[in-house]
Amino acid sequence: MSGAPRSATRILVVLALINLVSYAARNALIAVYPQLEARYGIDYAQFGLLQTVFMIPHAVATLPFGWAGDAYDRRRVIAVGLVLASIAGALGAVGSEFVGLAASRALVGLGTAAVVPVANSILAQLYEGPTKAARLSVFNLGLFLGGAVGFEAGALAGFPLVVIVLAVPGIALGLVLLQLPVPAHAAPPPAVPWWTYLGQFTRRFAGEARELVRIRTLRWLMVSTTAMAFTAGGYNWFMIEFLRVEKGMSEKAATNLLVLAMVGGLAGILAGGRFADRLRARWVNGRAWMIVIGMASSIPCTALAITLPAGPAA
Repeated sequence: MSGAPRSATRILVVLALINLVSYAARNALIAVYPQLEARYGIDYAQFGLLQTVFMIPHAVATLPFGWAGDAYDRRRVIAVGLVLASIAGALGAVGSEFVGLAASRALVGLGTAAVVPVANSILAQLYEGPTKAARLSVFNLGLFLGGAVGFEAGALAGFPLVVIVLAVPGIALGLVLLQLPVPAHAAPPPAVPWWTYLGQFTRRFAGEARELVRIRTLRWLMVSTTAMAFTAGGYNWFMIEFLRVEKGMSEKAATNLLVLAMVGGLAGILAGGRFADRLRARWVNGRAWMIVIGMASSIPCTALAITLPAGPAA
């Protein structure tokens, strides 16, 4: 099944769309701060708290979802997380209390945690070989395109309609994924009830974590990707308000500029994946060096974007 190109392409496209919807749901509230302020009476600190309550369960749930992807049907694991996130996101439109919205965002973070680790497991099995990075870059297009979709959807639909609108494709894509011929695990572990699985996860996590952190490359990847996610999350969440307040841009102009930046990121993902595969063909650590080059080159560009006045140069 993994050798069927058409099936593999369909799976890749659907998983990329799922990633897109997942990131759109994550970023849906970025462009609607004024409406949240008017409805809930929140300030910037509480606005930032919405991202925090999203990220904490998202980060914590990544581990058990990853383990579940190794033990159960990976289609179902992703679909369950996606449907949970979609329903929870739509429920954020209900009520007038800030705590209800925060709870909704926490459950969206919990559900979307299933997407990336399990999808990468599927794609790594489908595309093992010299073009792996290029194929995975297509999946990761969902990150940037989803961010742009989330910004624009928030700006166009406003709150609360945006969280309802984004729930529909999430549920639909979860159902579509269940029908695709995703390959089984090469060596699946014995199936156990979910409550037994959670008990095993709790007992075995510390031992397996110690084994993993002994891998030097993995340690550096964990540190670098944590720093990247922290930085990117902060920029995305507050960039529109920063451009509006500090640069004097209109909300529409700020949103459009951020979408333009996402398009640049999109080009970087596609080019980076192809260059990473070419470097890997020459050097065993070529893909790791592509990550280093990309992150290092972003530092001066970020500093200039923050310090330059609004205009074409920025």
